[in-house]
Amino acid sequence: MALIPVYFSVANYFRIDNASTTPIPPGTVMSLSVLDASLDSFVEICNGVTSPIGVAADAFLSEFMNPPASGYAADIVTGAFGNSTTRSTNRINDLFMETRGSGLMTVYTGVGTFRTTVYDPTVTASQWVSALNGKLYSNANGQLTPVGTQNSIGTLVGVPKAFPSGVPGTQTWDGSMSLGTYLTFNLRA
Repeated sequence: MALIPVYFSVANYFRIDNASTTPIPPGTVMSLSVLDASLDSFVEICNGVTSPIGVAADAFLSEFMNPPASGYAADIVTGAFGNSTTRSTNRINDLFMETRGSGLMTVYTGVGTFRTTVYDPTVTASQWVSALNGKLYSNANGQLTPVGTQNSIGTLVGVPKAFPSGVPGTQTWDGSMSLGTYLTFNLRA
């Protein structure tokens, strides 16, 4: 799951409940909650009822952030015939979890245009087309959806479609391989 910021005006930092085991990929709709008796607030996945504040810019225990091999390294083939390997060292400070070092998550909260893969998979192509230029909401999983009546997060400006990576190839009609299927939306202020 991914988020591509096309344009944004405000990115804030909020505390996150580090005890949580719920994965939060970039692009997930977020809301605020109260963490403990100190009444400090933290961000959590918007459940479709609470007021959304923005979309996650960082990953928190996302499936693609699981550390390879030992957690600190991966085996890389270095020999020309695949007969020798070496160990790499990657991002030792946080084991691939962007929020671990600070306990904070970046959340886009101002106006902006974004492309994301975090949208409701049960919505049909015709529903997306008819919702174009309409309001977007959060479902119970923090995914964007055109189905809702309260607490709009933004406006749908592009239906889900393949997003070209710019890498030369023969996979698509325009000669570049797709990064995946992305929905384009404007985040409200």
